[in-house]
Amino acid sequence: MNETFHVSVVIPVYNAIKYVERAIYSALNQPETLEVIVVDDGFNDGAFEVCKKIASDHEMVKLFSHQGGKNLGAAASRNLGILNARAPFISFLDADDYFLPNRFKHTKQHFLENPHVDAIYEPVGTEYDSDKAKLNFCLMMKLPKMQLEEFITYPNERLEGYEFFESLILLNNGLPPITDGITIRKSLIALVGLFNTNLRLHQDSEFWIRLSQKGYFSSPQNKKPVAIRTMHDENRIYTKNITSKIIFYRALLAWASQAELKQELYISILKTYQYLLNQQKNQSIL
Repeated sequence: MNETFHVSVVIPVYNAIKYVERAIYSALNQPETLEVIVVDDGFNDGAFEVCKKIASDHEMVKLFSHQGGKNLGAAASRNLGILNARAPFISFLDADDYFLPNRFKHTKQHFLENPHVDAIYEPVGTEYDSDKAKLNFCLMMKLPKMQLEEFITYPNERLEGYEFFESLILLNNGLPPITDGITIRKSLIALVGLFNTNLRLHQDSEFWIRLSQKGYFSSPQNKKPVAIRTMHDENRIYTKNITSKIIFYRALLAWASQAELKQELYISILKTYQYLLNQQKNQSIL
């Protein structure tokens, strides 16, 4: 079966020397992995030297950097990885996270049994690098500590197709899936386009919305995590704020104005954008 299902795993590397070796090997250890594409995003902490050492021992690891060694962000780094991927399926892994054993077991089966499916999302678990990181995550998610031990990022209901797309806009199905748990046919990305490099944050959310409007997203019945997200003191997620959300919704509005959406979906995006602008205005007054 592996001959009919190969994945290119794209790993952007930025400020990840403590974790990147674990991430790469967790991808290499998956039998469905054709290649691990590591993209240096211009942070000189020695992480890419670690990647070079691994690549010298494993021909499946392919290394790329932005011109001039620049830091261009996660979106541009994932795009560079996608453009150099050879497998028909693309999966993403952040350099501070890792895949669990049998990451693609249910992914592969679901794709092979459902040829109409263009992308698959699956649950992602969470671990904490420090008590401070755990507390910060607890405050951000507004959850008691007891619920964080086995915290899994996955929507409330297993939706697919248009219902999944609609839920991403209406935000009516709990937490949206995250990058480490998503696998996509490369042909869908070729149809829709790459990550929006104008977004330093929320670019993954914007990408899933555009992809799921044109392609069919689904999820296997399996509810166990396929990857683990590591929360630490320097996670980019903590830099998200009203301003970053406004930039995200401004980009979403620009897309929605030409995407032939149902009126209720366009209005939902517009209302959220206006709400965020009002919040920002009130904060500036205070």
